[in-house]
Amino acid sequence: MSPNKRGRAEPTHEWEQIELLCAWPEQRRYEEIRPLVLFDVPVSGRSEEIGLSPSSLYRRLNAFESEGMESLFGSDSARRKKLPLAMRRLIVDLKAEHPAFNLNEIANIVHVCFGRKPATCAR
Repeated sequence: MSPNKRGRAEPTHEWEQIELLCAWPEQRRYEEIRPLVLFDVPVSGRSEEIGLSPSSLYRRLNAFESEGMESLFGSDSARRKKLPLAMRRLIVDLKAEHPAFNLNEIANIVHVCFGRKPATCAR
């Protein structure tokens, strides 16, 4: 088991401490609604605790219930970068069946099947 790179933190339910531990905005947005999703905490109490309006929390909660984790990625550019489901499935299947394939080989197969290559992460 590898040690935590940020150091060991004790489990807590204190919002001020949780907020300090969140490295990404998406993680913070999830932590804001997590008690509402998992423990059915009242929205009014949670909104006072974290300093966010109840209407914003209801909006985030409804988006999470309909879209899942994708709702946490608020920017349109993050949503645009998602590949179609069939293309993603092919990539995962190819990598599982042929682990030795490199990214270029997989991209070429995807291009043959779908008529376009997926964008690479490294630019």
